[in-house]
Amino acid sequence: MELNRFDKALDDCRSMVDKWCYALRHVGTLDSLPEAASIVISSEAAAESRDL
Repeated sequence: MELNRFDKALDDCRSMVDKWCYALRHVGTLDSLPEAASIVISSEAAAESRDL
């Protein structure tokens, strides 16, 4: 996927992939991580810690 072509608004991002793409696309312009994106990161981190 070309992130420069990803043009969904955060409210339109439903899947984990969409939320990750949004966060990566806007990482340089965000003052802080949006709540929706932080939930994705937190849930994936929790899943990884269970696998250890």
